[in-house]
Amino acid sequence: MKMSNSLVSIVIVGYNAAKSIKECLDSIYHQTYKDFEVIFIDNGSGDNTFSILKTYTRIKIIHNAGNRGFCAANNQGIRLARGEYIATVNTDIVLDKDFLKEMMDSNVDDKTGLLGAKILKRDGKTIDSTGLLLSRLYRFFDRGSGEIDKGQYDKEPEIFGPCAAAALYKRKMLEDIEYNGEYFDEDFFFLGEDFDISWRALRRGWQARFVPSAVCYHSRNSTNFDPKFRQYLSFRNRFLTLIKNRAIDLKYIPTFLFYDIPRSIVMLFTNRYTLKAISEIYRKRAGVGTPPSEIKTAPHILNIVQRYYPGIGGAEMYMKEISERFVRDGCKVTVFTTDAWDLEHLWKRNKRSIDCYKEVYKGVTIERFRAVKFPFHNIVMRIFYKLPFLFSKSLFSLPSPVVFGMWKRLFYGNHHGFDAVHVSAFPYNSLIYMGIRYAKKHGVPLIITPFLHLGEYKNDKVNRYYTRNFQMQLLDKCDKIIVQTAIESDYLKKAGIDNGKIYIVGQGVNMEDILGGDAERFRKKFDIREKDIIFHVAAKSYDKGTFHLVEAMKKLWGNNRDVKLVLAGPPMDEFNRYFSGQKDSVKDRCLVLDYIIGQDKKDLFAAGDIFVLPSRTDSFGVVFLEAWVNKKPVIGARAGGVTEVIKDKEDGYLVKFGDIDGIARCIERLLDDEKLANRMGERGFLKVSNGLTWNERYRDLKKVFRV
Repeated sequence: MKMSNSLVSIVIVGYNAAKSIKECLDSIYHQTYKDFEVIFIDNGSGDNTFSILKTYTRIKIIHNAGNRGFCAANNQGIRLARGEYIATVNTDIVLDKDFLKEMMDSNVDDKTGLLGAKILKRDGKTIDSTGLLLSRLYRFFDRGSGEIDKGQYDKEPEIFGPCAAAALYKRKMLEDIEYNGEYFDEDFFFLGEDFDISWRALRRGWQARFVPSAVCYHSRNSTNFDPKFRQYLSFRNRFLTLIKNRAIDLKYIPTFLFYDIPRSIVMLFTNRYTLKAISEIYRKRAGVGTPPSEIKTAPHILNIVQRYYPGIGGAEMYMKEISERFVRDGCKVTVFTTDAWDLEHLWKRNKRSIDCYKEVYKGVTIERFRAVKFPFHNIVMRIFYKLPFLFSKSLFSLPSPVVFGMWKRLFYGNHHGFDAVHVSAFPYNSLIYMGIRYAKKHGVPLIITPFLHLGEYKNDKVNRYYTRNFQMQLLDKCDKIIVQTAIESDYLKKAGIDNGKIYIVGQGVNMEDILGGDAERFRKKFDIREKDIIFHVAAKSYDKGTFHLVEAMKKLWGNNRDVKLVLAGPPMDEFNRYFSGQKDSVKDRCLVLDYIIGQDKKDLFAAGDIFVLPSRTDSFGVVFLEAWVNKKPVIGARAGGVTEVIKDKEDGYLVKFGDIDGIARCIERLLDDEKLANRMGERGFLKVSNGLTWNERYRDLKKVFRV
C-alpha cells in the first residue's frame, strides 16, 4: 500500500544548531514531495539558531527554556503534528530531494509502522546507518556503519527499526505504543531512544522496513555534549531498554558476563557519571519493566470555556457533551471556566454566579475562577484594549472576562500534564489567549472551537466582534480549528487562515435527551389555555431576535389569534428593560421562563407548535435540531451558519433579521396549514436522524483530537 497524498509532519529538534540547520531546512523545502509541514523544537539554544529560523515562513517553532533532550522535544513536536506520518530529522541531516517521495511511495502493509532511510556520511559513500540491528547477544548496532555503500543492503528490507536521525513513523503506531503518555521515553534524554521505540513497536506487532531509495547525509555534529556524558547515557539507556523490553533472560548472561560487567568496571574508574547511571538504573527498574500495553496512560485534555454546566448556552453545552464523552472513552478531562451563572456576570456586577469553585461532575474535573470587575470596569478595559499589543487586545477586549486566578493556575502553579488544550469561544478572547500561551509554553496541541457569529450578509454589526485582526492572529496560532459550517470555514479561508487547520464538524443532539415530553403536563403546570404555543429558547436579547418575535406576536394577537408565546432562557438586562415597558395585555399572553432544563424542557418541546429563533448571533443553532427531534417546524433568521442548517421552505423558514412582518407571516402560514407544519417537522426530524446526532459528530471530533 502506497502512502502518497498523506501529510507528513517533519519534526526537528535543535540545540545550538546554527552551523547545520540552514542546509538541513533547505534540503527539506526542496523536496519533490510537497505535502508536509515542519515543526522545529528549539532546546534552549544559545547561538543564532533562532535568527536563521526566522528566515523561513512555513515552519512552527517551539522554544524550550532549557535543553529538554531529544526525546521530550520530539514528543512535543509529535503532539503538535497534524500528519498521518511523522518524520524525525536531525539538524545535521541533509535530505536528498526525493527523500520524502521515496518514503511515501513505498509499498508497505498496514502493520508497517516504521521506515528507515539509507543514511550516508557526508562523503556520500560511507554508510552511517541502513537501519538498527539487535544481535542475538543483545548488542545494538547501526547496520553497515562504516562500510562503503555498494548496495549490499538494498535487498534486505527487514530491520529491527530505523535510526531516528532520519526516520518515518506512522502515527497509528506511535499512538499504539505510547508509554506513560510519551512516544519516545523521556527518561532516555537522548541516545538509544530509537532502539527502545522500535522494540516496543515490534512487541506490539508492528514491522519496520528499510527504504534504500530514500537517501540522506549525516554529519553527526548535532550535539556538543561532553563525551563522558554521552558514554553515561549510552550505558544507562542500554540497560533501561533491556529491562523495559524484558530482555533480561538466560540468553543475556554471556553478554552480561563478557561485555557489560567489564565495561562497567572500566567506566567506574574512567567516568564520573557511572555511579549515577547505576543508581538511576536501579531506581527506574520497576517502572520500566511494565509492557506498554499495561501502562498506556489516558490522554489528559484541558477544556477552557467561558461558562460550564449548570450554565447553559451553545458553547457551554457543546463543551459539556464532548468532555463527558471523552471521559467515557477513558480520557482525563479538566475544565477551566469562570464562576458565571449569568453570562453578564463576566463583565457586570450584581449578576448570578456559581459558588462551587472545584467539583467533579460525571467524571469531569471542573475548576471555576472568579470573574473580576475593575472599578469603572468598562472604561479600564477600553483603555488597555487600545494598547497595540496582542496580549492587551486579547485580555482587555469586552466582553472578555478578567480571571487572574486562571492565569495564576496555568502559569504559576504546578505543571498539569495536559496532553491537549481545547479553547472556546469568541468573543471571550482572554480565555483563548491564555489557552494558547499555555499550549505553546508546554508544547502541546492547541485546538479551538471559535463559534464565529458572522451575522447578516454585508452587515458587520455582529461579525466585527468575532473577526477582528487580533482574533485572526489568535486563530493563526492554533493548531486545529473546529468550525460549525462551510460558511464559517469559507470565511476563515478568505481571511488567510491555513485551510489545513480547519475541520468542519458542526453540532448534534442526543435524541433521547429531548424526547419523551408530556405536552399536557406542561400546559397544566403553567396554566396555558391558548390553542397554540409559539416558543423561543435562548438568552433573551435583541440579537437573538426576542424583541422582534414579541413584536410579531403583537400582530398575531391583533388578528385575534389564540396563541401563547413562551420565552425560555436567561434574560439580558436589555430584555428586562424592553419587556417591562410592554402593556399588561402583552405580558399576560407571554410565559417568561428562566433557564429550562430536564423534564420541563422536554415537556415544552412536546407542547410547542412552532419554534422561532430569528437570531443573528448563532454559528449553528443546535436548538433547531432539538425542535426537529420533536417534529416541530422552525423559523430562523437569514444570518450566520443558520442558513446552512435550515433549508428555507423545506424544513423551516428563514427571514431577514429584524423583519417583524416576515416573522408574523411565517407563523400565520404554519398555524393555518397544519400539513405544511407537519411536513417541515418530519423533514427536520429526518435531517437530524441522518447525521446530526452526537454519535456522528463525536466520531468526527475524535479524529480532530486524535483520541
